[in-house]
Amino acid sequence: MDRPDAPITLALSGGGFRATLFHLGVVRLLYDARLLSSVRYLGAVSGGSVLAAHLALRWELYTGPEEEFEAAAAELIKFTQSDVRGRIIRRWILGCLSVFLRYLLPRQMRWTIGNLLKGQYARLFGRATLQNLRGGNRPKVFFNCTSLTTGSACFFSSDAFTWYEEGEELSISSDETPIAFAVAASSAFPPLFPPVEISHRTLMCGQKDFPKAHCLTDGGVYDNLGINRVLEKTAGSKLLLVSDAEGDFDAEYEKD
Repeated sequence: MDRPDAPITLALSGGGFRATLFHLGVVRLLYDARLLSSVRYLGAVSGGSVLAAHLALRWELYTGPEEEFEAAAAELIKFTQSDVRGRIIRRWILGCLSVFLRYLLPRQMRWTIGNLLKGQYARLFGRATLQNLRGGNRPKVFFNCTSLTTGSACFFSSDAFTWYEEGEELSISSDETPIAFAVAASSAFPPLFPPVEISHRTLMCGQKDFPKAHCLTDGGVYDNLGINRVLEKTAGSKLLLVSDAEGDFDAEYEKD
């Protein structure tokens, strides 16, 4: 394997919380091999985006002493064990029965499934925004999504939302976008979770800067390995690791 200081690109596949925990094991392997601090780029989708966001946000803990790594990992594991899907469904049913929760609250606060998904992720990421994923020698993260509006891949990074129209790559600053929103967009897997809408209001910019709203869904619709963007943008990386949690964990091996 390359020297520990050689740049590493890590791609984290989709697969729900099973993928999140699978990738946490890969991160632990890199930590034990003293290679984690050499990760410079993270490409992630769906369940992989949950781990990537937490890893980048808590980077100092994950790359610190072992007890700090364990504390960060425990926080993530506790979240995955908190019945997130059940919490969302129960609140959504309550929202459907309540005029106040369904119609009278501001649109971004109504108890829709999309808003509830973002709210659950906010339990893990707090009010942190994408600009909080910069600095401190953190890896650059690409949260892969799929735009149902254009039918193409798109993604959030720590400094921009990027999409494609008629073969042209377009970007706009996403500094104030909550991490919870980006992860929700990357993991809004149909049919349970409807697309997440991003507009000039979401991005806190003028309508002329982002005239057309996009409906974003799980990045796995386009690329469930999370490698599409990192292959384009990380030519300087010496090592590409793909953590693929899509496979059958119960595969049988031939016996002699």
